[in-house]
Amino acid sequence: MTSPDAKANGRINLGGGEVSMRGSSNVEYKMGQAIPVTSRDTRLEAVLDATGATPGPAEAHLTVTMTVN
Repeated sequence: MTSPDAKANGRINLGGGEVSMRGSSNVEYKMGQAIPVTSRDTRLEAVLDATGATPGPAEAHLTVTMTVN
């Protein structure tokens, strides 16, 4: 996963808030980090921490690239 809106901590900046990606075992994956696909039912969840967010609309971009070996 990559994002032009990624912060140094690997999370996505969304209007001052932070979006992190978590796997089914609640493991956090950072932008640029490979995510192991261990089953046919591998899930990712976007988690928003709006603590530092400013009111109003916000937009961020995320690219997911899958490589199957």
